[in-house]
Amino acid sequence: MSNYYEILGVSKDATLEKIEEAIDKQYNQWRQLVSHHDPETVNQANQALLVLEEIRSTLLDDTKRNNYNDTLILNEKVGGLGDPSVFLKEMSSSGKRSQENTKIEKLERVDAWICNSCDKVNPIGTRFCQKCGKEIAKACPSCNIISPINSEFCPECGVNKIKVFEKQKADEYKRINSEIEQVKGKILNIRNGNYPYDLKEKKKKVRSDTLWLLLLIAADIVFLFIEIDEIDFYLGYICSLPYTIIGIVFWIKSKNLLRKSIKSTINSHELEIKNLEEQRRNIKNLEY
Repeated sequence: MSNYYEILGVSKDATLEKIEEAIDKQYNQWRQLVSHHDPETVNQANQALLVLEEIRSTLLDDTKRNNYNDTLILNEKVGGLGDPSVFLKEMSSSGKRSQENTKIEKLERVDAWICNSCDKVNPIGTRFCQKCGKEIAKACPSCNIISPINSEFCPECGVNKIKVFEKQKADEYKRINSEIEQVKGKILNIRNGNYPYDLKEKKKKVRSDTLWLLLLIAADIVFLFIEIDEIDFYLGYICSLPYTIIGIVFWIKSKNLLRKSIKSTINSHELEIKNLEEQRRNIKNLEY
């Protein structure tokens, strides 16, 4: 059971100014939660404020504080804990004891974040426990403000952090599925001959080279049937043949370039699908 000094995070010989400053700090923090949308949080805040008022009336009064310190010393001598409810019993009726005891048990540290694994008290804003290294806080998926990982609602924007996270997770999963289907559609279009712009330009080049090659071959065939001198025939054929060979070379090159470009584009899309599927698996395994 924590005593008043431990609740405030001050030493037993702290000055009145330091005690009052610690009380005001925690009072302001709890007062902000009174208007919270979660009824359980509001109830806890109201109980905490009542306990802080009792602490204020006790520790800021010299006589009451001395009596309370004597109670702590007595409990230490008998091996017990400094239970504030013992002091409350002396100051009030017996029926008030259980009520105040319940309030103090429910009063949590608002000036620090406590690790659920090792109970280490960490400064506010600490992402990982300074003792065991376990993650004790995460950013709110809505406002990106860091808060304790075990708090259901964000203290800054008030949203249910888990529900917002699950919605964002579902939306991201849906988006990735949509992208995968789009990429699969692109691959199907390429295989069906519906090429994107860059492949269309390469296909035009193949058609152009094919046309020129057919014209050269047709010219060679026509040349064979022309009745000319044998010497002129051989000279003319020798002059035209290199152009036909060059046309064949260019046609083969453009065909191979188109084939390689199609294969490269499909491989690129398949790799993109693998990466998206990996992202989808990671999203599915994410937990807040």
